[in-house]
Amino acid sequence: TGGVIEESTAQDIARRLALDIALWDQLGCLSPVVIYAVGVAGSEANKSSELWADLLADALATALASTEQQWPRGEIDPASARDVVRERSEAELRAAAGRNVRVMASDSTAWTVVRENGPDLRPAPLHRFIRVAPVISPAALVEALGPMGPTLRPSPSRGSASKRPRCVANSRPSEPRESAGPVGCRALPSGGTTPGAVYWPRWRGSPTSSVSVC
Repeated sequence: TGGVIEESTAQDIARRLALDIALWDQLGCLSPVVIYAVGVAGSEANKSSELWADLLADALATALASTEQQWPRGEIDPASARDVVRERSEAELRAAAGRNVRVMASDSTAWTVVRENGPDLRPAPLHRFIRVAPVISPAALVEALGPMGPTLRPSPSRGSASKRPRCVANSRPSEPRESAGPVGCRALPSGGTTPGAVYWPRWRGSPTSSVSVC
C-alpha cells in the first residue's frame, strides 16, 4: 500500500482475524489474544499507529458481530464470564479516566474488542475477547514484547512472501536465542511495517497465546 492505511485493508484483515478468533472460541493454540497495530515509518508514525488501531478495532468489532451470527460462541462457565465482564469494566474505567481506550462488545459476553491506548501487557479472558493496541514502530514493538521473549516461538504468517517476517525462536526457553533481538525475531522490519502483513508468534507453554502484528 506504499504506507497508505486503507479501510479496505483493515476490513480484509479483520475478517480473517475474526475467523481465527472464533475458531475454537479463541481456545486454540494459535488463537490471537492481542493485535499490535504498528505505525508506518516516518514523522507521522505515532499518528499512523493510532489510526491503524482505530481502523482495525472498528473493523474487527463488525467482523466478530457477523461471525457471531454465523458461528455463535459456545457456552462458558460463570467464572469465565466474570473474567470477561471484569476486563471490560476495567477498560471502560480507563476510558472514563481520559485514556484513549474504547470497548466494543456484544450485549452478552459473546465477543469483545478493546482498543487499547498502548502495548502494555494485559490479561486475556479469552472466549472471543481481543485487544487491539497501537505501537509506534517495530522497535517499540520489540521492546513491548521483551517480557514475553523466553516463551515466544514462530508460527506461519499471513501476507505475501516478500512481506513475511521471518523469526527465530528456541525449542526450550533455556536455550540461547539465535537472534540479538529481545524477542528472538531477527527480521521485524527496521524501517516500518506494511499494513496487511500479519505475523503470528506463539507463546510457548500456553494453550491460547498468540499475538498478531499488523
